[in-house]
Order: sequence, then C-alpha cells, then structure tokens
Amino acid sequence: MKLQQIYLGVVLLAFLIGLLNFKSLVFSVRLLCVLLGIVFIVETSGYTLREVIGINNQFLFHIYGPIEYMFLSYLYYSHLKSQSQKKFILLSIPLFLLLSISTSLFFQELTETPYNFLLRCFLIILFCLLYFAQLYKSSEVFDIYRIPLFWISVGHFIFYGGSFFLMGLIDEIEKIDIGIAKSLFQINTYLNIFLYSMFIIAFTCNRKKRV
Repeated sequence: MKLQQIYLGVVLLAFLIGLLNFKSLVFSVRLLCVLLGIVFIVETSGYTLREVIGINNQFLFHIYGPIEYMFLSYLYYSHLKSQSQKKFILLSIPLFLLLSISTSLFFQELTETPYNFLLRCFLIILFCLLYFAQLYKSSEVFDIYRIPLFWISVGHFIFYGGSFFLMGLIDEIEKIDIGIAKSLFQINTYLNIFLYSMFIIAFTCNRKKRV
C-alpha cells in the first residue's frame, strides 16, 4: 500500500469518527468534520488526477486553500477570548481571500503550488500560539489533554510548522535535483497523517468541552 493511500485512509477514518461523535461536539469542531469531508474529496481527486490520469492537480489546491483558511479561522475565532485577536482574525479572512484569488488569477499559473500556502502556514501557526498562550494564562482548572482544540492545535502547529520550512526547502532543492525534492515531499504526507491522527484524538477525547 502506498503512503498516499494510507494518508487517505487516515483522513477517511477521521471523517467517519467525527461523524459518529458529531452530536457531542461543539459547533466549531463540527465544522472540522465538514472540512474533513472536503479534504477527502480534494485529496482523492488530486491523487486520481496525478497518479491515474497523469495530469497536474494543483488547481484543486488553489481552490481548497482559501476554503480551509475560512474554516480554521472561524475555529480559532470562536475559541480565542481576546477581542483584539478576534478582530485580527476577522480582518484576515477577506484579505487572505482577496490575496489568494488575485494571486491565482493574475500572478501565477494554476499548475503551480499556490503562493498563499506559506502565508496560510504562518497565520495558522500564529493562531495556535495564541490559543496555547490562552490556555497557559487561564486560571481555570481543567484537564488539557481532554480538550479537543488542544489536540487539533498540536496537529496544526506540527503540520504547518513542518510544512512551512519543508516547502521553502523543497523549492530550493528542486532547482538542483528534482528527484531529491520529490523524496523530501513525502515528509509532507507524514505530517498530514500526524495532523489527522490528532483530529481523531480530538473527536474522541472529550464531549462538549469548550476552552
């Protein structure tokens, strides 16, 4: 079984577990189940286009990136308590959408990796750090390991942190040896598997806990 097929299996498993626990999850985490359904469709379509049909699939990710950012922005908007942080997230959504659409239409080919990916990485990492800081400063007594968004944020922090440096490194190595670049890109699949494994834990670790 190929690594990509294992990854798709983990995404599907996370989606199904999310559906099984759907009623017990808070609304913002329920939306992640919807996002997982979109992820599975996009990734399966991308795999089919690239591996079976043999055509470029990057246009899918030009479409998916802004959609994902809207879902994740709302997730952290609904859990962060600082009004200034909430305002920043709200402002970032239309700006990110405008930047993504204009970049995809006017500044790069749809066959290229979306330029907005690194910006998306940076912003989600920032949201994770703000959430971790909120947990650290909280005077409330709680079991951090049973908070769904904690696990989701761990997954996001590792995935986007790793991807941020990996994609920048691959772009440089690709100029020298495309074979090595393709091998390094497999690390991104492992990061994805880790991310959605954290989603599985989040969907099952607790019920209706919002912190």
